[in-house]
Amino acid sequence: VWAPDSRSIYLQANDGTFGRAEHMFEQPVVRLSVADGRAERLGSGPTLAFSIGVSSDGRRAAYKSVDARAMGDVVVMDVASGHATKITDVNPELRELALGELKPVKWRSFDGMEIWGLLLTPTGLPAGGHLPTLVYVHGGPGGGFTYGLFPQFMHIVPQVDPYPTAAMAGSGFAVLFPMPRGGAGYGEAGQRMIVNAWGEADYKDIMAGVDKLVADGVADPDRLGVMGASYGGFMTNWIVTQTGRFKAASAGASLSDLSDTFYLSEGGEFMIGYFKRPWENRESYTAHSPLTFADRVTTPLLIQHGDADPRAPIAGAWKFYRTLKAMGKTVELDIYPRGGPVLRELALGELKPVKWRSFDGMEIWGLLLTPTGLPAGGHLPTLVYVHGGPGGGFTYGLFPQFMHIVPQVDPYPTAAMAGSGFAVLFPMPRGGAGYGEAGQRMIVNAWGEADYKDIMAGVDKLVADGVADPDRLGVMGASYGGFMTNWIVTQTGRFKAASAGASLSDLSDTFYLSEGGEFMIGYFKRPWENRESYTAHSPLTFADRVTTPLLIQHGDADPRAPIAGAWKFYRTLKAMGKTVELDIYPRGGHVLREPMQQREQMRRNLEWFTKWVE
Repeated sequence: VWAPDSRSIYLQANDGTFGRAEHMFEQPVVRLSVADGRAERLGSGPTLAFSIGVSSDGRRAAYKSVDARAMGDVVVMDVASGHATKITDVNPELRELALGELKPVKWRSFDGMEIWGLLLTPTGLPAGGHLPTLVYVHGGPGGGFTYGLFPQFMHIVPQVDPYPTAAMAGSGFAVLFPMPRGGAGYGEAGQRMIVNAWGEADYKDIMAGVDKLVADGVADPDRLGVMGASYGGFMTNWIVTQTGRFKAASAGASLSDLSDTFYLSEGGEFMIGYFKRPWENRESYTAHSPLTFADRVTTPLLIQHGDADPRAPIAGAWKFYRTLKAMGKTVELDIYPRGGPVLRELALGELKPVKWRSFDGMEIWGLLLTPTGLPAGGHLPTLVYVHGGPGGGFTYGLFPQFMHIVPQVDPYPTAAMAGSGFAVLFPMPRGGAGYGEAGQRMIVNAWGEADYKDIMAGVDKLVADGVADPDRLGVMGASYGGFMTNWIVTQTGRFKAASAGASLSDLSDTFYLSEGGEFMIGYFKRPWENRESYTAHSPLTFADRVTTPLLIQHGDADPRAPIAGAWKFYRTLKAMGKTVELDIYPRGGHVLREPMQQREQMRRNLEWFTKWVE
């Protein structure tokens, strides 16, 4: 970026003078003088900068700055002093997660060359170390790692990494990100050290790093894994043909027969700089291809590949997989439809409106979420999600009940559920939005009557259409949806699991204990004026009928749906020997606001239905 006075240029320095040794993981802001070519680094400390902009007076520079365990924020730097001020806080929730500790490490390779890498260890590294350790090899081969949550992909818009290294560290793994010769950080001479020699010195550099971690007591030599994509996928394939030290390996967008890369890749000419053309250097192509040594593999290998990868031909994945499988090796192959060298899609499912006739002929609508690429024949495990209100409803959006001005995270991760193979029905029964005031008044003094029948008619329609498997059904909902979930499991045993959030079990509690208790008057009058109806429409009255495993979730500070109802239903069901669990969220209100609790609630619901329904 040119300075306003055209006397200097601001640039992101990622190799050479400002990117060597412990600084090779950085990308600082550098000012280059046009007059004399002098380069000056601005600011101090580890810096990874992207998208530099300079103010019209030249006094300030703004850019995206990435720290070791962050996704990046916008900072403004005073050019004269180098002092930078962060002006955004895009992902504050990350501070609450155990993302591990990332730091530079170095070691000497077989020939004495100093090799660097990053080491990610679990937060609060246990005394004694000896951790299960994963080696993550970068792509390229001229690529490398930087600071950031996704150390290979902290671009202007970060690309999600195929290897969830932060989660791996949170699960107790150490992760080594080696920077072997041939990649960034060692200048042009370093990159040319692997010409006609992929898998030779670079492989030894990586293994020397593993040996260093073992010698330092960080890595457990009996619990090692290796992974990587693109050139990292090639190296992973190569490594498992050269050593049996690793207990597992995962290769993404990988190469197994180097000649395929020349012949079939969109960038095949790239190989000429390393190995010439295949017919000019046949022996070397063969000698450096993992496929040549497939018989040596003893490590269980997972191969992952996009079926539309134009850069790393999928032929290599099939060749290596079929060869290893035929040899009786432990190998699995995952193919991602429409996937390229990196995967861009999330399997969020397909959402569309559906309609059906209820018991009395009334037309009822809902939304149906199905897994992307609905399999022929259907018969899917199906979850019914009942909205709150009762006057609420669903809309289009990732969180169909909560697409407000600032969306509220949904307690039920329906996109993840669809990604896991579930269909999800979002019914809009009478009493809720979409049917006018008359439709809403159809459930006055009658919660759980016609609205329940509307929902069950929708389930019957999905079963009749071959979408839903009648033997794999679940139901869930919060607030009024929680009431309906509790009610449904007292009325039918068709559901294999249920989850009720912020729910009601004794309707009189809602009048007496809720901050909005007067709301109940419009539906049921006051409890002493309509005692029989309050009792007849309370799930607690029919607790003895429950046969469905039920998860109850409730915030302990919910002012709208009294937590007393959760405790009453839980203790009653427990005393009756029913299958029931109760999760209480400290400080939680009618919806949960704390990110850690939101994630836990979603995880718990997905786990619950996977256990009982799928």
